[in-house]
Amino acid sequence: MDFKIQMNELRALETELGVSVDVLMTTIQDALLHAYMRMPGAVRGARVELDQKTGGVTVWAPEVDEEDNVIGEFDDTPNDFGRIATTTAKSVIAQRLREAEADRVLGSFKHKKGEIVSGVVQRRAGRDADSRDLIVDVGEHEAILRAEEQVPTEHLHRGDHIRALVLDVAVTPRGASVRLSRTHPDFVRRLFELEVPEIGDGTVELVALSREPGHRSKVAVWSADPSVNPKGACIGHNGQRVRAVTQELGGEKIDIVDYDDDPAVFIAESLSPAQVVRVDILSKDHRQSRAVVPDGQASLAIGKEAQNVRLAAKLTGWSIDIRKESDMAAGNYPEAQAARAAGIIAEPHEAAAEIAEPAEGAEPAEVAVAAEGAEPAEGTEPAEVAVAAEETVVTEPVEPAEATEAVEAVKVAAAAGTLDTPATTDAPATTDAPATTETAEKPE
Repeated sequence: MDFKIQMNELRALETELGVSVDVLMTTIQDALLHAYMRMPGAVRGARVELDQKTGGVTVWAPEVDEEDNVIGEFDDTPNDFGRIATTTAKSVIAQRLREAEADRVLGSFKHKKGEIVSGVVQRRAGRDADSRDLIVDVGEHEAILRAEEQVPTEHLHRGDHIRALVLDVAVTPRGASVRLSRTHPDFVRRLFELEVPEIGDGTVELVALSREPGHRSKVAVWSADPSVNPKGACIGHNGQRVRAVTQELGGEKIDIVDYDDDPAVFIAESLSPAQVVRVDILSKDHRQSRAVVPDGQASLAIGKEAQNVRLAAKLTGWSIDIRKESDMAAGNYPEAQAARAAGIIAEPHEAAAEIAEPAEGAEPAEVAVAAEGAEPAEGTEPAEVAVAAEETVVTEPVEPAEATEAVEAVKVAAAAGTLDTPATTDAPATTDAPATTETAEKPE
């Protein structure tokens, strides 16, 4: 049977896909041999020969003697080999060509994983009219931007020019797949590297980053060069640099803060734009902290739907309990509440009402004088006055160190089963720091 491969088509594929003719011929020969071996009467050990000039195909089978020694070859090309071989060869060749294309894509994009590429939105992916997955032309290849990797607040259309992070490059049964993302935190990181030369050359380091795509990001920066203002470098003249990043992100707000290896300072910075009076480190082991803010700054520190404090917790890796100054002054925080429950300090209203009993026969005016520190009554020793002073109820807010001792006392009482702790009201805005890949650590 005269069955030939169109060599001019193979050479066209070589030009189009960059796959050599030799590779294609080897692929076809393997496919044809596979088809031959599945036919009745196929001779084991046969081979397929493809003439590179004419495209002619011949199946050569080994000729053996009575002792099974190979003494030559003979043409065993089946009469109906053309029809069967054509179908099989097309299928296998198509698969090999997809693999070759996948290898070429992998060769082009594997080093771009985690980098930013530019492209043009082409069409929706798939046949579902409701699909939000998009096909993006990124040059020689097409990439996919899935709905979950798109910023929720933006709506992309065909022809839009976009930038995106190369999230993954993989081989699938349908060929190579390049996945893009505009929601990954590293997209913001790479944008800053492009817009801020000091980050690109290593003068300024982007230490930590937390993000809620389309809404807000927080970026912590640091520099080993004391002459460099890392935050100012990222903001740029008249905010030009950070504005360029914000525009690429569809108007997403960006807070740039200074990193500090002192967790209290870093936590205070992370709550920007809110002002912070102080930060108390409650537990280093459990990374728990409390930020005290002016009463008028509490809402700003917490943020809409707790977004600001949540992003600050992600950025720093610490849980942050937001407290107003007035709450601290009134003792409305866990340590003071626990101390009051244990009877170590009195409730504020009880402390205000509690007055030492006057001596027998003393007038109210005399009691007032005694409260102000008048001389002791005749016959009363100074030591007795000192004891009375020690028993006076404390009305000032408990200090953190005293509060810690109070908590320890409460723990002992609770363990002994002698503590009856009342329910706590007016719960604070507390955000536990969730697990994050952007752990803020001091730069080397």
